[in-house]
Amino acid sequence: MGDRFLDWLRWAIQHVGDGYFGHSERVYCYELYHLIRVKMYMYERQNPPLRNLFLHSELVKRIITQEEADFHNVWPLEALRIPDFLFHTPGNFDNQIATMEVKVVELQADDFYDDLSKLSDMIERYNYQIAIFHCINNSLNRLRLLIHRMNGGWVALNPNIIIFIRENFHARIQELTLGELIERVNRPII
Repeated sequence: MGDRFLDWLRWAIQHVGDGYFGHSERVYCYELYHLIRVKMYMYERQNPPLRNLFLHSELVKRIITQEEADFHNVWPLEALRIPDFLFHTPGNFDNQIATMEVKVVELQADDFYDDLSKLSDMIERYNYQIAIFHCINNSLNRLRLLIHRMNGGWVALNPNIIIFIRENFHARIQELTLGELIERVNRPII
């Protein structure tokens, strides 16, 4: 189901209209949410309904007790997390499909690191299969610069985080993992 969600997301990012690139994160996310739900609806018209799988936005993921963590075979989060999107089964840990953070303004190193840290935490502690960092109005070069500025702070981050970048409405979507981005930063210049 993770690959299917990524296909829905790619389609949704591609179909967000030009007017949404100049608005706040919340406005962009509302449109992105709507478009992902459209793809989910289209999928369910051709296939059996998605049972107990939901797309949520800004859902609070609380810190569970050690007893709850042991029962579910997970680790408690280090801090309260409120991802921009979750695709999961709420109330248990059976279908932790995808978690996503979105940014629409020019990224700063601290914000980028905080979001990557949150996503890493959701993979490592709550067993999400896929973590996605999606940004618009930023370039791949900007992300490379921010990784360079982290000066090795990325070492504790999960290299499998998928990054979707769309510099502007007219640009193509770029997709790579955090590990691939770090590799590009560390590659010697010839």
